[in-house]
Amino acid sequence: MNSTIDHKTDDYGNALTWNQPTTKEPPIDASEENTLPLVFPLEALNSAQRRAVLAVSKTYQQDPALSGMVSLAGLAGSIGRGFKVLGASSHATYANLFVIAAAERAYGKGSSSSVLAALVRRNSEMQLEYRESEMPSLKADIAIAERELKDALMASKKGACDKARIQKLHLKIDSCAEGLKLPPSLYVGSATGAALWESLARNNEQLLSYSPEAGDLVRVAMGRYSKDDHGDFDLLLSGYTVEPISETRVGRGSKHLAHPCLSACWLIQPSLLTEILGNSEVLERGLAARCLYVVIPPTIIPFDDGLGLSLPASKMEEWDRVLNMALDHRDSHTVTISCDEDARNEFRAFHNETVEWRNTTLRDIQGEFGRARENAIRLALGQCVADAFEQGRSPSTLTIDHARRGIAIARFSIDQFLRRLSPVREEQRKGRLSKIIDLCRGRGGAITMNDLKNRNGFDEREVKILATAYPEQLNISVKEPTKKGGRPSTIVSLMPPSKLL
Repeated sequence: MNSTIDHKTDDYGNALTWNQPTTKEPPIDASEENTLPLVFPLEALNSAQRRAVLAVSKTYQQDPALSGMVSLAGLAGSIGRGFKVLGASSHATYANLFVIAAAERAYGKGSSSSVLAALVRRNSEMQLEYRESEMPSLKADIAIAERELKDALMASKKGACDKARIQKLHLKIDSCAEGLKLPPSLYVGSATGAALWESLARNNEQLLSYSPEAGDLVRVAMGRYSKDDHGDFDLLLSGYTVEPISETRVGRGSKHLAHPCLSACWLIQPSLLTEILGNSEVLERGLAARCLYVVIPPTIIPFDDGLGLSLPASKMEEWDRVLNMALDHRDSHTVTISCDEDARNEFRAFHNETVEWRNTTLRDIQGEFGRARENAIRLALGQCVADAFEQGRSPSTLTIDHARRGIAIARFSIDQFLRRLSPVREEQRKGRLSKIIDLCRGRGGAITMNDLKNRNGFDEREVKILATAYPEQLNISVKEPTKKGGRPSTIVSLMPPSKLL
């Protein structure tokens, strides 16, 4: 429905509404009513989170969608493995998220990090404590262990060999040396796959990959420095699903992570997002389907009013407290939250809606929506935790309100994804169309549907979608059997040569 219900306002008097204005021409199919929101659903955010997002967007004169999505990634990174929900789908789901936010150069993407101030401060405090206390202690422990090892080895030469003690001292030296490699961190910026492994291992296998200028980070993941140009996605994929991963590399030995929990917040330029979505490996490996998206449209650059930029601390305090409570809990045991039946039904209905798209008008990119329900559940879990912490209590149940809020944000992300993928998708369609045209030409202007399907890898539904999208190029008809019998044949033929590409 193209309507709004202005029943609430934010701290600045802006209307908040569940039924956000929707697109007049839906990206799914022009014949269907679209329910994807055009604007970021602010009301889906926890109230403390919303106030902080609005304060940041107003102070820096930015679209609240940017700081809104960054805040969601920061919340997910702060929660880590602290909570998981059971009963929302067929498996347990954590709250970690992959967010990709695209905005034009010089938009001030880094200013959105203000909504992560609590996370940044906690990270700085951890590293200061490491430099002033833990690092000197580790160095002292190594020096002591090395002296004791030297004495033990000298004793063994004299016949008093204590192999168990020698082994124990070697292990202690190695362990302390590992602790000196990297400081503890809540988040990392640009990092290679190997560095990300080390950082996850160093930080209890929980981490936020955050960069306000993530171009190099993304290109490294896409294979910039690999010999075969293949992307380095394995750790990203396992870090999203919180599944065990092992690897063995010459020079790096064998590594294993039991429960890696990775969140990501990558801020890039729109041109790079187009590059990402045009990368077949990103799509085929399922990395694109795991991400949430926002693309900030070009805006008029505001004049400097001379008043200076002052972020109101009062608008940030409650949100900072929520993030700090999440950070306080993240290294303790994982708490399981239940999902009530109404919320589960809401997630199922959303999933079935996306399945309908995948089976019809979005058949050519159906794989990109395989994680839609899961992302909605992750978003809802984050809101469940944030609501409880804002109220000073522990979260226990994910409700239908949380589910609807998670789904609202997921819908917004899908709309953003489809809009950016549209030109890429069009090029891919034209490529597939050209292949059918070449096959038809090679067979005198027509080919059977069975031939396209069985010998050339074309799904019948895809061919029909292409023929509908390009009626001036292709025609589908049914050839009736001859008098001798047989079955009708579906024929794909070229339109008159003057209308060909």
